[in-house]
Amino acid sequence: DPNATVTSGDTGLTCLGCSITDEGNVINTNLDDAARISVPAGLTGSAFIQVTDTSQTYTGAHRVGFVVQNPDTLIDLTLLETITITTLLNGTEQESFTGSSLVALSILGGGDQALVSFDSTDDFNQVQIDLGSLVGLLNDLDVFSACVAPPAP
Repeated sequence: DPNATVTSGDTGLTCLGCSITDEGNVINTNLDDAARISVPAGLTGSAFIQVTDTSQTYTGAHRVGFVVQNPDTLIDLTLLETITITTLLNGTEQESFTGSSLVALSILGGGDQALVSFDSTDDFNQVQIDLGSLVGLLNDLDVFSACVAPPAP
């Protein structure tokens, strides 16, 4: 969307060594490239990518999420527990869901890509994905795009 902006970062000193690369890929028109979030093993912090729609506020119920892929394996419950998706309205948190509170749906024809999402009820104009660490392993997540759609039937 030409009215979208993207920012990224981490939770500070607790995420020393966290990195985000190519975050602009999350809002470009090429659905085959991705940003990558990397979080070293055993850290208490997290790294994030936040997308802002500068032209509208989404009101009422919506399905909100990100198309993601773990570069090393399928999205499983262990990895899902390290993902948090948050909606915000002008920088103020509205709703936030983590792990088993999120729905992960495989994308047909998308290889190992999955839509990780939840159904929102509060108004928002920003959506953020946070990735925490795994015990003993580097946690990498490729983020292809942010998605907002009507709620699932």
